[in-house]
Amino acid sequence: MKKVISKNGSIVVLFFILLASLSCKKSAEEITCNLNAPSNTTTESMSVQYKASRTGDGTISQIIYQTNDGEKTVLNPSMPWLVTVDIDPDIEVSISASGKVTNGSLTIAYDGTGASS
Repeated sequence: MKKVISKNGSIVVLFFILLASLSCKKSAEEITCNLNAPSNTTTESMSVQYKASRTGDGTISQIIYQTNDGEKTVLNPSMPWLVTVDIDPDIEVSISASGKVTNGSLTIAYDGTGASS
């Protein structure tokens, strides 16, 4: 938790959920990667940013992430991939992905902020 003083003098508390960053790396032979970031349950309304990226020849075939309405699936996303969603309290934030890589890496991550004064 980080406290920040805003311009009008009120204290704004920013909650940062786990910046979960997982990656899969390999060189010389193709491997299948199944990435699952640890989940975290929100304690207040938050803006959550889900991310996926690659280096080299890595490809992600599927990303699954959590919203207020349940899981959303994105097939064959363009890289880098980024989406920001507003999440209500008591929602379990999570992201997972699957893909393949020969020479490079695949990475998924999420982070979130919630403010109250």
